[in-house]
Amino acid sequence: MLVPDFTPDRPVEIPPQDPSKPAWPVTLLVVVCAYLLAAWNLYGAMISVAPFFGDQPSRDDYIQGGMAALTAVVPCVLLALAGWMAGSRWGLALFCLPAGVLALFGMSMVADDGDPSDPEPTRAVQAADLFDDLTHLNWIVAGGLAVVIVGVVWTRRDSRRSPRGRLPRDDATGSALASGVGVTGPRLRG
Repeated sequence: MLVPDFTPDRPVEIPPQDPSKPAWPVTLLVVVCAYLLAAWNLYGAMISVAPFFGDQPSRDDYIQGGMAALTAVVPCVLLALAGWMAGSRWGLALFCLPAGVLALFGMSMVADDGDPSDPEPTRAVQAADLFDDLTHLNWIVAGGLAVVIVGVVWTRRDSRRSPRGRLPRDDATGSALASGVGVTGPRLRG
């Protein structure tokens, strides 16, 4: 039986993703989630500035709709990162369409002036606009995805320490083996 060396100067390499395990289900899930998030945000942004019953949307409505579309780019990027970490590669190019549409639509809405009879028809965009009512879903999804990504990175980092993710332990004391067997032994033993 061959035992690899676990010296700190040579970390254990994790083998690449199993080629027999397809990445397309992850890609499909991530792309569908991104398109649903984009559709939800575009719908909310368009409804916020829709001229119902002849009502002219205010500058605040345009900014709120534009910020909803712009902040949706953050979860889309995090979804792409999660898909990349799961092994998806070229399928993530499908993210270009929803992220690009969201960014262009958001910038267009933020640049529009509101109703001329509004007290501030040309008010500037403020930092507080990033956290308006329509952006809450985007920040919740982005926070959840960030927690998942940090968890995956943390577990991958722990699994690089040894093949089972932990250093060998002495059963009697619960501490790492003092003899160093399996920790600093020769490169390969038979």
